[in-house]
Amino acid sequence: MLVLISIAGAVVFSARRGMWKLKRTFQFQLSDDGIFQMREGSPTVGMPLRQIESLREYRGWLVIRGGGQADPIAIPSEVENFEQLKQRLTSYCALTTLKTKISPLSYLPFALAIVVYVLLFTSHVVVVVAGAGCIALLLQGWGFYSLRRAYRGRKISLLVVGTYLLTCLAIIRFVYERTRAIH
Repeated sequence: MLVLISIAGAVVFSARRGMWKLKRTFQFQLSDDGIFQMREGSPTVGMPLRQIESLREYRGWLVIRGGGQADPIAIPSEVENFEQLKQRLTSYCALTTLKTKISPLSYLPFALAIVVYVLLFTSHVVVVVAGAGCIALLLQGWGFYSLRRAYRGRKISLLVVGTYLLTCLAIIRFVYERTRAIH
């Protein structure tokens, strides 16, 4: 159980660290003509202030859409002078705060993971342990896929990839040891 808690802590820590690093790489420039989002290694995204169609605050981010632009400009609240920036942008478009709607289905992978790991740690049937191990690996893969989608083609930290690979190897090793011990 301690291994599981350590792995979960490492995954959460690396995800938070990655998001913190991502937020620090953003730079914003607000001029009389528009707002520009710059990030090293990515093209500059700009939007004329007159073309702002929606301005939303969601989970600590200010999301600006408009101008027929497919990609929104997202500003983290940790940016220097965030409140002044938000106040200036609200003169071009009204600010709406989005409520976080959590679907009960969003808890399904977490609940499934709990059941799978309980079976993995407590079962004395080889088929159940092997099946739970396979499902645990699938859940790990799904989680990594979701993380890659969130990064949308940007480079993922080596720490995150390493944690993912070590977690998969730990699950495989644990399933192997459990199945050998049951025989």
